[in-house]
Amino acid sequence: MRKALTNFCIFVLFFLVWELFLAASNFKYTLIPTPTRVILALGEIITDNTLWENTFISFYRLAIGFILGCSFAIPLGLFIGFYKKINYFIKPLLFFIISLSPLAWLPLLILWLGFGDLAIIITIFITTFSTLLLLTIECFDKVNSNYFKLALNLKLNKLTFFKKIILPIVTQQILKNIKIVFLLSWFILLGSEMINFSSGLGYYILLSKNYLRADTALSLIFYIGILLIFLNSSILILFKQIHKISVLKMGFNYVYKN
Repeated sequence: MRKALTNFCIFVLFFLVWELFLAASNFKYTLIPTPTRVILALGEIITDNTLWENTFISFYRLAIGFILGCSFAIPLGLFIGFYKKINYFIKPLLFFIISLSPLAWLPLLILWLGFGDLAIIITIFITTFSTLLLLTIECFDKVNSNYFKLALNLKLNKLTFFKKIILPIVTQQILKNIKIVFLLSWFILLGSEMINFSSGLGYYILLSKNYLRADTALSLIFYIGILLIFLNSSILILFKQIHKISVLKMGFNYVYKN
């Protein structure tokens, strides 16, 4: 409660300084709006059906690309990470793919598929899949080598060793990696929608710029920030539920921490 109150006071102080600074300066409000104008613009866009349509479109694109990327990256990453010989050959290729910005694929995808949801969904998929695959593989680098020696001494088969020892260790880190990759995919989504697309939150921000509505653009940025806070909290709740299920069903003994 005390932390929340402190954060609220900092937030209010920031807006107060912003308002007073602009009131005492000669900046044009059309370029740098006051917090009051931003709040009023936020009220305007919230009552506009266009905002909710673009929000739904962005979530639709993100959800499909991100879920598909996670569905392929995590099982494949667990497999490659567990077998070190395969890991040795795959890692350099992944580093090369990740070194390229995911947005670099978008012009090619537009050329092949045209302007539409599919080009953005595949861009999100590439972002999620390549990044999460590498991060999942690297989880195995943090596993203590003594566990492998223990498995040899106990003569555990690979499946039992993986399920009872390795999976509980790497799961916590994988959950954290999913949160990181989700944020990355969200940023790539907004950037993709600003490239000659006619829908989505990224396009909505670009449209505000074209109409010289800095107040609307800033209000959209605050709106997106609020959405991210909500999504982050929802993901944390989901991960805690996954932890409970893993403890009950699979005997995991780790505690998920934010």
